[in-house]
Amino acid sequence: MTIDSKVILCGDSMSGKTSLICRAISNDFDLEMPTTIGACFPEKRVELPNVTVNLLICDTAGRERFRSLAPFYYRGTIVAILVFTLTDLESLDYAKKCASDMKKEIDEMPALFLVGNNRDLIEERTITSEQGEQAAKEINAIYYEVSSNTGFGVEELFEKVAYESAKKLLKEKFVVSSIQINLNFKALKN
Repeated sequence: MTIDSKVILCGDSMSGKTSLICRAISNDFDLEMPTTIGACFPEKRVELPNVTVNLLICDTAGRERFRSLAPFYYRGTIVAILVFTLTDLESLDYAKKCASDMKKEIDEMPALFLVGNNRDLIEERTITSEQGEQAAKEINAIYYEVSSNTGFGVEELFEKVAYESAKKLLKEKFVVSSIQINLNFKALKN
């Protein structure tokens, strides 16, 4: 079985959203990555036991002048990855603001991931793992730390995103199947 899941990446400009996607899709890193203008929509296919998940990724621009477009991309989102850089506290605040903005714009919240990028920049790091975990708890998100540069944690992140997508998308189907099985069992007993 194959399912499609819309995944949106939100975060401040220069938090590494596009680099994270490039690492996830092509295992590539480009230090000279141009800034995203508007949004781009790459795909990543993840094989899980019994299901293949096509992650339809929406990479949003982090620049202030494109911020008004973000609500348009929120609709239909199954998972939101809120990216911040571990070297800048303001980018963490911005990622949390993205979650708050999303809550105002859409009826059903997607599964949230709060992702601290640039884990490899140990000397420049200003945000601890504990601070990241606390922020994730505040917005009811799953916390990850990754490095787009080295690839640390990226594959695991997208596997978990695919798993959460499948869980959310198949939940309704599972509930309907369970009701049908229950009804069939009751009919057999009578």
